[in-house]
Amino acid sequence: MTGTTSEFGVEFDSLADIASFGIAPAFLAYEWALAPFHRVGWLVAFLFVACAATRLARFNIQHAASDKRYFVGLPSPAAAGAVASVAFGFPEPPTHLGASVLVATLTATAALLMVSRIRYRSFKNLDLRSPRSYLNVLVIVAAIVVVLAHPRSVMVIAALYMLSGPVAWAGGWLTRGRSRRVAADERQPAEEAVDGPPIR
Repeated sequence: MTGTTSEFGVEFDSLADIASFGIAPAFLAYEWALAPFHRVGWLVAFLFVACAATRLARFNIQHAASDKRYFVGLPSPAAAGAVASVAFGFPEPPTHLGASVLVATLTATAALLMVSRIRYRSFKNLDLRSPRSYLNVLVIVAAIVVVLAHPRSVMVIAALYMLSGPVAWAGGWLTRGRSRRVAADERQPAEEAVDGPPIR
């Protein structure tokens, strides 16, 4: 807010983020659903904390040179929100082992996405002062109203954002593969024309 920064502030902010977006959701997941797995539950929770710490350390190194429109890896607040939203939507601990397995899978998946190279939209280029900003404001207000009216909808929002990165990555990978095949097909007739007909 004051436009001032310091190295101490950067490091202290990262420590606060590890506590808020790493340790807290991991402890919540363990106490809420992973405790029946004992050591395996601890390992899943620790994986989340370790990946959150790695994600924040990488962000501190790369944030100055990275594209501001995207995050590299799932942001730790979004990963924490994905885990916490499930506990928020279903306050009672799971009574079936299958539900606990789903929570463990969600926690581990969110952890691995944090340290992945998959890009996620940061929405930092969202300009609320532009002439069409009222449309963005309406979308934000509508989302807040939906969340307040139906708290479990937070899970849907968190899941959509969490899946948006892998879906965009898969779409880009398919597009790049198709482009390479088209370029190879276009190159082949040209090479055959240069070589000329075979000599008998």
